[in-house]
Amino acid sequence: MKIGAVALCAGNSERIGKENKLLLDFNGKELFKHTVDLIRECNFDKMVIVTAYDEVIKYCESDFIVCENYEGFKGQSLSVKIGTKECENMDAIMYFMCDQPLLNKETVFKIKEEFIIKNKIIVPIYKEKTYSPCIYPKRFFEKMYKLKGDKGGKVVAKNYQSEVEFLNFETDSVFLDIDYMEDLKKIKEICNK
Repeated sequence: MKIGAVALCAGNSERIGKENKLLLDFNGKELFKHTVDLIRECNFDKMVIVTAYDEVIKYCESDFIVCENYEGFKGQSLSVKIGTKECENMDAIMYFMCDQPLLNKETVFKIKEEFIIKNKIIVPIYKEKTYSPCIYPKRFFEKMYKLKGDKGGKVVAKNYQSEVEFLNFETDSVFLDIDYMEDLKKIKEICNK
């Protein structure tokens, strides 16, 4: 079974302020690099990154399919569509956000393994809150093309509940993302404990 990885890295980071959050330092390297390096370690059959940033393109162009999206202001759906198109020959796609620096290999493999067993949309969950990354089987790629605005694949999962497998985790720390500067401080505190 072939599983592709699509990293969504074209957003405008509006909630964090004037800085591009993807280029912020987290433990000695830019935030987006944590996700990119993780994807490289997880044996995906195809690696795609959708971005608007030269720093990201330069870091990924040697081994990722790099798709440029300079219309991040139109919302997440455009990046999802672009990434999905590049993975049409895959059996499934795992979609990653590039602002989850604590996400680890063990978690990614657990999600992939659950997909291989169940062949359903796999959504990580902790205390009834859902997280990314999620995997979508090929039969949902057409649904991804119909997304609009700032909506991602979770809309598809919501509309096809019988096709969703919620994968429980004992903590949400690996899924924490950075939307505000306070989030960055909180995650750094967790790492320093």
